[in-house]
Amino acid sequence: MLKINKNHNLKEINHRDIKTPKEQVLHIFNTYHDKIFKFIKFHINNESDVDDVFQELLLSFLQHGIPVNTKNILSYIYRTITNDITDLIRKKKKYQSKLSNYAQQQSQPFLNSAPIHSAIQAEEFQKFYTIMQKRLPPRQVQALYLRYVKEYTNSETAETMGIDKKSVSRYISAGLNKIRKVSKTECEPNMC
Repeated sequence: MLKINKNHNLKEINHRDIKTPKEQVLHIFNTYHDKIFKFIKFHINNESDVDDVFQELLLSFLQHGIPVNTKNILSYIYRTITNDITDLIRKKKKYQSKLSNYAQQQSQPFLNSAPIHSAIQAEEFQKFYTIMQKRLPPRQVQALYLRYVKEYTNSETAETMGIDKKSVSRYISAGLNKIRKVSKTECEPNMC
């Protein structure tokens, strides 16, 4: 059948037996499957990544072939695997960086929004806060402000106001109910 010398030189393969580059690649992978797999596994701990790199290598060689002037097939394959692993690591780092940036943006929505949106939000909040100050007792305004603007917990709000958590809950509940009633009657259409 197919004969490859000890140097694993592609030129030494009997070209009458192997008619297409695809057949050459399949023969090489059948011959060196274990060595290739062990080399990849040595450099990568994750089993699914090992399979992915092996499959990408095979598909790449099937698509592009192995250069005919390759003197040492195993060296060429090992170098290609090393490059593929480097690419995999870079892709993972890039993905993790994008994921981290996205998470950071989601945790700070006001800092990342466009200036015009921040200005509109600030203006609408100021109108809303003015309505709150006119219609609600000062303690309810303070409780709502600390809870929703400063993003304090009920415990932190209670501590800041010098009252217990139940009182904070009552102030917030009563304030929100009044705001809902007021907003139905007095709220401008673009704020509701």
